[in-house]
Amino acid sequence: TQSKRIVSNAIDLQVRPIPDTFTGKHWLPVEEFHLSEKWSVDPPSVDVGEPVTRTVTLLAKGTQASQLPDLPPLGLDGKDATLIKQYPDKPILREKKQNDGVISFREQKVALIPSKGGKYKIRGIEIPWWNTTTDRMEISKLPSAVIQGLPSGQTNHVPSQVPLSGPEKTLEKEPLDSKIVAAVNNVEAESSIWKWSTFFLAIAWLSTLFFWFVSSRRQSREPIQTEVAHTKRKLLRELKQACRDNNPAQAKDRLLDWAKFEWPDSPPANLAALALRCDEQLAGEIRQLSRILYSRDGEKWLGDGCWRAFKTFGASQSNEKVSIATGLEPLFKI
Repeated sequence: TQSKRIVSNAIDLQVRPIPDTFTGKHWLPVEEFHLSEKWSVDPPSVDVGEPVTRTVTLLAKGTQASQLPDLPPLGLDGKDATLIKQYPDKPILREKKQNDGVISFREQKVALIPSKGGKYKIRGIEIPWWNTTTDRMEISKLPSAVIQGLPSGQTNHVPSQVPLSGPEKTLEKEPLDSKIVAAVNNVEAESSIWKWSTFFLAIAWLSTLFFWFVSSRRQSREPIQTEVAHTKRKLLRELKQACRDNNPAQAKDRLLDWAKFEWPDSPPANLAALALRCDEQLAGEIRQLSRILYSRDGEKWLGDGCWRAFKTFGASQSNEKVSIATGLEPLFKI
């Protein structure tokens, strides 16, 4: 029973100043940097009043996610800026630490809604960064793009073939090497005897704790489940009433609230994203609702068709997801 003190060797760390040759506003020293984008509709041609989403992704090796620069506005400049409404989402920041450094990821989405027909030039993006491998400044660029706003009904809504998740297509470089991609997408497991022994002992202890917790909390879950089911039924009644009252704003809010129950892990952020997850009939009604909401023509919305399409789609979805374990009734038993 003695107190011992263990001291490591001192390290002299030489910190170099920012080079005079770096002209960017945000100092970004990294080993690798990749800038990419994708559009929800490609090419970005949409009806007036309907949204198209631009997603810009930054991927860097050798820095933390919090040190990645904020992106400039992803819409229009100058006087034309008022002709397209912009609805940016909150940025998504992720990072993964590994033996040879940190891989950081930043994703920024913005929904762009043209309020008038025509072609609109969306600004390009330039991000200067310092390559710590070659010890020189580089600039990653995204070219400008053109959004075609057309009168209602003249576009073919062909979603981009880029998947909703996964590696982004990089415009100015080849994709990251396999080692970095593996670091972003997979958690590398260490396998040694003492770690596996500790793991199995921890599993055994946690299993005992889990079964005790389940047995003590089993009775308290039923009121929570009942409350959730009641909330869902109340939500659907409000959606039905909004459709009967031909109230597009109320219907939009209730549809997005319903989507949070249906896809709790990744709820759609807007009506355009919701339409991509529904069948053809309901998706058409949702696009019609979105067009009327953002139109300046004052066109009246009739909600009966939307409710019928929603009920047909939702009934099949809900009945497939009834859980025997929870004993909840189908979502559409109103």
